[in-house]
Amino acid sequence: MDSLINKVKCSMKKSALLSGLCLLAVAGCEQGLDGSDTKVVEPIKVCTRTDGSCMESNCDDINQPYQGPGSDFSMKEPNTTSYRYKLTGFYQTATGGFAVRGFHVKQNPLSPTHIPADGVVTGLVVGGVSQKLVGFAATNGNVKITYCTPGATGCGAGINVIATGALLSGVQIKLQVPTPPGITAGGSIDYTVQFDSAPQVLNLVSPSSVDVRGFKFSYFYAGIAPQSLCQGPLGPQRTFLYQDSYWHPETFARTEDASAITVTCELGAIAACMSWGYRPWDARDFGGNTTSLRTWHAACVNMKTANYCGDGVAWTRYGTAINVNDPLTPQVMSGSLARLEAFWDANGARCVNDANRRIPSLPWSTSSCYATMPSCDSLGSGAASVFLGSALP
Repeated sequence: MDSLINKVKCSMKKSALLSGLCLLAVAGCEQGLDGSDTKVVEPIKVCTRTDGSCMESNCDDINQPYQGPGSDFSMKEPNTTSYRYKLTGFYQTATGGFAVRGFHVKQNPLSPTHIPADGVVTGLVVGGVSQKLVGFAATNGNVKITYCTPGATGCGAGINVIATGALLSGVQIKLQVPTPPGITAGGSIDYTVQFDSAPQVLNLVSPSSVDVRGFKFSYFYAGIAPQSLCQGPLGPQRTFLYQDSYWHPETFARTEDASAITVTCELGAIAACMSWGYRPWDARDFGGNTTSLRTWHAACVNMKTANYCGDGVAWTRYGTAINVNDPLTPQVMSGSLARLEAFWDANGARCVNDANRRIPSLPWSTSSCYATMPSCDSLGSGAASVFLGSALP
């Protein structure tokens, strides 16, 4: 669902874009080094909890879809191969400091377990000099770091410096997170994350938006070289930050929080849906009233991942094509719903036409909502004027 293209195929080629045709429902295929299209492999099992370590499925994810070996959105942890750390965001504490939102991920390929493990921001380095972090924001996806030099006149009294845009390149944020269960009780891990570029359009997604930009972004700790936080089969991919909400990487649950900064990858559903045009900070006319796209973005995330039940189980695979249509004015997507699959809202699917599911070979009858999910016929013909819709091409 990452490509709006003129052929129903898994491709990242620069085709002429035809408004309202099909989108690749799982994040678009990576192009081979020789320019050929990478093939999509039928998954052996449903990957119910994806985090990039899922080796027997090519399922979708809100942060980083499994695109093949090498896909990753996590950080190595010292002294263990049983866990990796997933950095999912930042937030401001009641005392004015900044905290890290993250999880230790137990490395079970088919069902990785996410263990909450928030940490703290311990420092900031700009131009090789340690600075005091005063502010950290990512309003509308535009990252801004405010700082001052400790001991300098006015530091802490409102005389600050702002790093944004190209000035973020090279800025380092120091993090400290607790060690995972069973590894040195009470200990901690010291990470450094670094902006490695100016903001760049997330053009692995098509259609992309000049208003949605991310960064080359790496991490390291003592003893290892910097590594990209977001990795694909062909190498590093960009990281995207925005402020407004945070998401649980296992359940896909979204929580609105004005101070929360989400960290994610450019091909994950959170960022991809923004690139398509469902930016939560924008608004459209809906039923004669101006409405925020925040809930439409959440519906898109569920749709992209085929999160029918709203429980974080993705019933799709990487590279699957669907049409998308919304009732907004002007429309963001206007694809045909002739072969309607489902209607969507911020909680998951409102209805599913089982005969038109995008991956019929996946055993959706085992899902938590199969028995109670109505067919879309039961919602009536007016549903298309109310909900985000997906359909087979």
